[in-house]
Amino acid sequence: QLDQNQQVATEAEQSALLVHLVRSDEASTQSDQDTFYQVKAWFINDVGRYRAHQQSKVPSADLSEGKQGIIPLTLDDATGDETYALSTLPDRLPELIGCFLAQSNELSDVDPVLHFFLPMDLMNQAVDRWQLQDDYGGLPEAMGDYYPVVLRCAERLARNYRQRNLWKKKWQHHEQVRSQPAHKAFVSGDDQNLVTLKKSLL
Repeated sequence: QLDQNQQVATEAEQSALLVHLVRSDEASTQSDQDTFYQVKAWFINDVGRYRAHQQSKVPSADLSEGKQGIIPLTLDDATGDETYALSTLPDRLPELIGCFLAQSNELSDVDPVLHFFLPMDLMNQAVDRWQLQDDYGGLPEAMGDYYPVVLRCAERLARNYRQRNLWKKKWQHHEQVRSQPAHKAFVSGDDQNLVTLKKSLL
């Protein structure tokens, strides 16, 4: 019970910046050399309150936009329909993240956890090592050195994701082994064919 209370207290003080990369089929089909993505971002001021609201499904004025709800973030002079080439993401995306972080600083005094919802083909990107520019002209700094970074598979957000129940069971299993040695949560790829390995990971 004490651990649960501590977790609730910690979440109540935690903010989150959500960044979703969406493949732009229209822009990508017009290029033979690159794939293009749209970037969407939201800010959650109070993760604990937001989760409680999501679980209760009870409307609350306290969870309105600008208070404890989820707040869309936009860039000045941007329509939200801009696309970015895959080859430019390691340089361009940190610039966008810097702008989103500046906006989040105006909404909360707590540094957010950065959640990146990436398509499967981008899950191998070293997002936590992408370089954020220093506001005062200093050396660039790795994003993961200053903010907790979480990678999430964007395909699992889709309502038609057919392995949703299996994914939830695996997630519950990983939650249960959090207090155990780390090797119990890993899946070995040795001597496994790709089909078997995929079933183990998904």
